[in-house]
Amino acid sequence: MRLFVGLIVVIAACVPPTTVTPPPPVNRCTAPTGTGTQHDGDTITADTTWTAAGSPHVITYTPVVKAGATLTIEPCAVVQINGGYGLDVEGTLSAVGDLNRHITITGSDAANPWTDLHVVGGFADLEYVDVSNGGGNSSPMIDVWGKSTPTRTQNARLQHVTLTNSATFGLGVERAGTLTDDSTDVTITGSKKQPMTAVGPSLAGGLPDGTFTGNGANEILVLANDSMLEDTTWHDRGIPYRVGDTNGNGGTLKVGNNIPGALVTWTIDPGVTIRVMPAGVIAANHSTMGVMGSIVAAGTAAKPITFTAGTEAQTAGSWRGLVFEAAPADTTMLDHVVVQYAGGPSQADSFHCRPGSLAGYSNDENAAVAFFGQPFADVLTNSTISDSAADGVDLAYNGDQVNLLAGNTFINVARCKLTLPRDANGGCPNPVPACP
Repeated sequence: MRLFVGLIVVIAACVPPTTVTPPPPVNRCTAPTGTGTQHDGDTITADTTWTAAGSPHVITYTPVVKAGATLTIEPCAVVQINGGYGLDVEGTLSAVGDLNRHITITGSDAANPWTDLHVVGGFADLEYVDVSNGGGNSSPMIDVWGKSTPTRTQNARLQHVTLTNSATFGLGVERAGTLTDDSTDVTITGSKKQPMTAVGPSLAGGLPDGTFTGNGANEILVLANDSMLEDTTWHDRGIPYRVGDTNGNGGTLKVGNNIPGALVTWTIDPGVTIRVMPAGVIAANHSTMGVMGSIVAAGTAAKPITFTAGTEAQTAGSWRGLVFEAAPADTTMLDHVVVQYAGGPSQADSFHCRPGSLAGYSNDENAAVAFFGQPFADVLTNSTISDSAADGVDLAYNGDQVNLLAGNTFINVARCKLTLPRDANGGCPNPVPACP
């Protein structure tokens, strides 16, 4: 008799892991009771804490956090600000809540907005803070000012911050002030004007991501009062940028500085739309010391970069266009871009040759894209020029003809798709060929 010894192998079935949905946040803050704590124009010169237990903290006249001092606002604290007043930060504001314990900064009377949380060269650290019913006196509800230095300074950190019902803008940056690179998840809704504004084109590069809907105009207002003086990237924030306001201010955006040998580069992310107000222009700057600005606009087929008119009534010639005031820097790139409704007055003439029977020098340099120095052949690729009131691409210099037609699309261009430059000696052929 034989004895068989068997080996039994048990194979466990593969069970996919169970997806666990985290519970929603729970507000562990309780509404304040009692009269709270009054702040009547406090001058805060030493480290100070506004507690949740002391809430509501009622501001009846604007307190000032002085340089060297830190004002800490505890999680669950409530700050109520009377109409016409705010909170100025020259030192440090630390208002750090958490997912379940938000900090609230609001108005005492929704019908009478408070002004702003004004960072004046100091630093504000806000996390899980709900801000509402401010923006009085034409101020953004959170107004971040730097120290007016030549380059940007990071004067605020905003994470998981909600701005609601500003009487003007939700968030503003100016005077070289901007936000930290890790600022994120900012929600702005109910602003009577734009959710965000930047006084200076470089500062627009430091605005955070988030959700920006339900405002008077869901766009980023950029007042280009000064040239872009440092390398800057405009990120896709889901809403367009608008260069210039409705009063004709800040519509000329120049990229470059006056430092010999220095080149400022403006990089634009794929998918960005830039709207330029009437008579505005975007220019890669140039001076007697050389080319000062480079534009790197590398879109994709799925996410082109669009330069267009800033008004709702979009008509040909609404704005001047893209202008390169000298031969473009070799880093310049216009790929998968769309330039619409440009070709407005340039206030320049006689830089290129008039086509066909017109002969002679040009009467104007109006075009959607103008080069006042000889470009390289692939500076403009896979792009569309549409609805220009004048020429499409203007070669406004003395030098060789560069073919920028191949691979690009021209739609509803009133005159030449591509103009003819003067020759190296400044002359024109006779007769001048008809323009394409």
